[in-house]
Amino acid sequence: MKTILLLLLFTGISVLSKGQTDPILQQRATLIMKATDSVDMDKILDLTYPKLFTIVPREQMAEALLEAFNTEEFTITIDSILVDTIYPIFTVGDGSYAKIKHSQILKMKFKEEIDTTDKESLNELLNNMKDGFPDSKVRFDAGTNCIVISGPGYMIAIKDSYAKEWCFVNLEDDDNQLISLLFNEDVVKKLKEYK
Repeated sequence: MKTILLLLLFTGISVLSKGQTDPILQQRATLIMKATDSVDMDKILDLTYPKLFTIVPREQMAEALLEAFNTEEFTITIDSILVDTIYPIFTVGDGSYAKIKHSQILKMKFKEEIDTTDKESLNELLNNMKDGFPDSKVRFDAGTNCIVISGPGYMIAIKDSYAKEWCFVNLEDDDNQLISLLFNEDVVKKLKEYK
């Protein structure tokens, strides 16, 4: 669940126009990007797909996201985040959906100095991070005592009976259970068509 919450926060978006993207979708995506950059939790949650709060209450989500950014061991900052692709909008039932691919660079700064002479422990730490971000590059920057994670992420933009305006939820491979709770099988199948 922490991974889901953490990744949700990392999905702030700057929209690059590709094709005939809905200008309101672009505007809303820009809003979530700005909210993420400033860690404006209220705005991030305002732009989050409301049906998610039927699974995890909004207050609990806000608390978990803030805790994920500042733990006893490290702090996380977003160095940059940009949209690579907004896939075509599609309709299923009364809902409109679009898959969004974005690139991001995250920095996890450790509060205690990492022992870089213990190569085995450092490699284990990096491998654990790679497991959490399988399509990303993960490296340790000894100069800043940070793990730097750069790679793609995916979101779903949704406008339906729960969200009268475009809202967003993270889409990651390990979120299959969450996605199946939020969306019907037809939506999930259609999202898989866009790679």
